[in-house]
Order: sequence, then structure tokens, then C-alpha cells
Amino acid sequence: MNCDTEAKIWQSDPCASVLAALNRHGVRYVLISGQACVHYGATQFTKDVDLWIESSEANLRRLTSALRELAARQRFLPPLRSEFLARGHAVHFEVETEAGTYRVDLMTRPPRVDAFDAAVRDSVESSVSGVRCPVVD
Repeated sequence: MNCDTEAKIWQSDPCASVLAALNRHGVRYVLISGQACVHYGATQFTKDVDLWIESSEANLRRLTSALRELAARQRFLPPLRSEFLARGHAVHFEVETEAGTYRVDLMTRPPRVDAFDAAVRDSVESSVSGVRCPVVD
């Protein structure tokens, strides 16, 4: 994807831009919650994206690089560290878009789910504005 294409996607679909940055950095994630519901046919508009991320230190480093690329800033505590994620805390960021602030909510232990690897294996491959992503099944 070239810079002009990326800029157009960012203007029209911030979710796709977040997913594209994660993909470029090799972050292991699964799309969950509202945006996943949209994949399955819900007519819902959300100003955020909820992601289930793998909790390994290597993945958190890749995630940190992607968030830096997006100029994301942390919205609430706790900080993006494995010990907080392991306890089930979500970590919240926001990025500025031409349409306003867009939230990125990250977690490693969403409620009522099994293991991350099982979720990845069972996920459905989808696309958000042309950006491929795994969606929780």
C-alpha cells in the first residue's frame, strides 16, 4: 500500500488504518466487539476498535512500534505492560484523524473467551476497507 492510498484510507476509515499499521509491524491480534459485529452484519457505527492481542513480550514490542507509527497516545491507565494485561486490564489509546479522535482498545483476556491461539485458529479472515484482518468467530 503506498502513502497516497494509506492517507485516503486514514481519511475514510481510521479502523483500516490502525489494522494496516498492526499488519505492517507483524502484530498478532484478532478483531473483536463492535467492529467484529459489523463484519457479521450488524449495522453499527463505532468510533473505536477493540483488539484482542497476543500477550508475548515480542508482540507487545511490535504493537508499541505500530502505536508509535500511528502517533497514538494513551487514554487511561494502566500502561501497556504485560503484567497489567495478564490481569485482564484493557489498555486504551487514541489517535487523531480528520474526522476526530479514534479510540484503540487493547486487551489480552477478553471476557468469556478461550485462549488467544484458539481464537486465531478459529478466526475468520476479513477485510476492512481493503485491509485484511482476523475477526473473532
